[in-house]
Amino acid sequence: MWFIAVYFKLIFYFYACCTGLGQVLNLKSYRPIVLPMGMILTAFASMMFPNVVEQQQWDRQVLLILSYIVGGFLPLLILIIGYVRRKTKKESV
Repeated sequence: MWFIAVYFKLIFYFYACCTGLGQVLNLKSYRPIVLPMGMILTAFASMMFPNVVEQQQWDRQVLLILSYIVGGFLPLLILIIGYVRRKTKKESV
């Protein structure tokens, strides 16, 4: 069952990446980006870890720290920035 969850998560992230890049590039539709982005991600995925041992080593050394930064520090930073912006906006009005 876990592979179904991973599949849908991958599809959601790929869609978000394509639509976000389409908005950054001011495209009317994200669809012209889908095939090139899929080809780039496929090539990158096959080159990222040459074997399972290197992937497990990266998981032990980097993944935990990266998870704390992305899952803890960045949301906290966005929350603080939103609070400061809201407070400065109320004071200026």
